[in-house]
Amino acid sequence: MEGRETLSNKFSVYNPLPELWVRAIALGQLTLRVLLHGFRPQVRQVRDLDNTLCWYAYYPLSGALKFLASEAEIKQWIELRQDI
Repeated sequence: MEGRETLSNKFSVYNPLPELWVRAIALGQLTLRVLLHGFRPQVRQVRDLDNTLCWYAYYPLSGALKFLASEAEIKQWIELRQDI
């Protein structure tokens, strides 16, 4: 039986504190994004490194951002984000 764990060594007390900290930090980050950027998606037409016009969208509730080629693609992406 040397080198084998006994039943009493396999059990430990569950500590929810790390999980609570992770959730608190995520909530703080979401709150900060909403305060800085609002709830609404931000859409801009920008130029990429090749000087081609493209569309940039930022969705503050999830922190997601996207660069797409057309306005129709941006509208579709935003509609998908708002359903989440």
